[in-house]
Amino acid sequence: MLIQERNCSLSISNNPCAQSAARHTHEILQMLWREHDVAHAEFHPHVADLAPFIQGYLRKNLQTKHLKIEVDKLGGLLNDLDLTIFNARLEDNEQWGTPFYYKKLKKMLQGYLITCE
Repeated sequence: MLIQERNCSLSISNNPCAQSAARHTHEILQMLWREHDVAHAEFHPHVADLAPFIQGYLRKNLQTKHLKIEVDKLGGLLNDLDLTIFNARLEDNEQWGTPFYYKKLKKMLQGYLITCE
């Protein structure tokens, strides 16, 4: 199955080997989460570094430079997006990777950007 929107495409494989690899990825994630027993910020420390980087990119982009993006609010959004993705993968949610999740994440991001106009 192939999901396309504008110039962006996401391929979802029906290949049994790819599905098996995805299943093991969930199992590895679950094992690491339980083994380390830490907060989300410690498990995914890179998320905190994304907001300033993304803000800088959006300030230089002709289509988004007018947005009034606050680093702390963008950081909160990115944390929420990451938690949504993380929980879907941790729980091995069958809807992960489907158009439902793609649209959910996109709407979260679009909603934030609308508030920055």
